[in-house]
Amino acid sequence: MSATLSIDYIQGWRRWSDLHHPANFEITIVEQFLDLKRNENTDIKPLAAMNILEIGCGDGRVMREFAPVAKSVVGIDTNSQVIEFLQSEIEQAFMAIISSNLDAANINVAVEKMSGTDLQFEDESFDLVLFPWSLHQIEDKQTALKEAKRVLAPNGHLVVFGLLPGGEYENAVAELGLDPGPQVDPVEAYEKPLIEAFGKIDDSLTISSKPEDKEFGFLFPDIETAISDWKWALQNWHEQSVQQEQLKTMSARMERNVRKDGVFMNISGRAYLCSK
Repeated sequence: MSATLSIDYIQGWRRWSDLHHPANFEITIVEQFLDLKRNENTDIKPLAAMNILEIGCGDGRVMREFAPVAKSVVGIDTNSQVIEFLQSEIEQAFMAIISSNLDAANINVAVEKMSGTDLQFEDESFDLVLFPWSLHQIEDKQTALKEAKRVLAPNGHLVVFGLLPGGEYENAVAELGLDPGPQVDPVEAYEKPLIEAFGKIDDSLTISSKPEDKEFGFLFPDIETAISDWKWALQNWHEQSVQQEQLKTMSARMERNVRKDGVFMNISGRAYLCSK
C-alpha cells in the first residue's frame, strides 16, 4: 500500500470492497469458528457481547461489518490517510446521531493509527482479535501475534484471514505481465508463527472457488462493470497506464469467469482460529 493515499484512492478502494466482496463473509467464518468452540465450552460469549480488535483495518470494510453485531470494534492501521478517512466517517455518523436526538452510545467503533507489533492497549482488553487479510504484510509476525495474545481476554480468540497465491485476481494480474503480489507460503507466513505464539491452531478452513470450500472474491454484475473497475485498479493499485491490448486480454479473461450471478474472480486463502 502506498504511504500517501488520496481520498479518491480510498473511495475507489471502498467501491471494490462494498460492491464486489460478498457481504458479511468474515462474520460468517468467525461465527462458524465460535460455534465450534461452543461445542467445547458453553461460556463462549456471543458476538454481541464481544469487544473486537481489527489489526490492519484498511478501508474499514470488515470493521463496518462487525460493528452492528458486536459490543465494540476498534480498528488499527499504520496508514495515516486511512485512519483520517475512517475517523471522519465515524465523526459524521456521531453528528448524525446527535442531530437526530438518538443515543450517541450507538457509536461503538473507533480507529487509531497503530502498529500491530506495538499495541497500545492493556492486557486482556479484547474478546476477539482479527487479522483481516493483513498478517502476511507484517514482517515481524511473531511480535504481532504475541501482542495479539497479550490483549486477548481469557477464553478470547484470534482469527486470521490469510491470503494465498493462485486466486483468479492474481492470475489475471500475472497474465497482464504485472506483479501479482507476495507469493505467500501458508506454513511460513501463518501456521508456524501461530503455533509458536498460541501453541496450536484450533481450526482452519480453505477459501477458494471449489464447491467444498468457502468462496470469497470479487463479483461483478457484468463484464462492462468488471472492465471499468479493472481500469481503475490498473491505474491505482498497479500504477499502470491502461493499454488497449490489456483491455482485450482482460475482456477475454472476464468472459471465462462469467457465471449465472455475474463475473466472479476468486481470492485464494485460509482462515485460522487460535484460542487463549
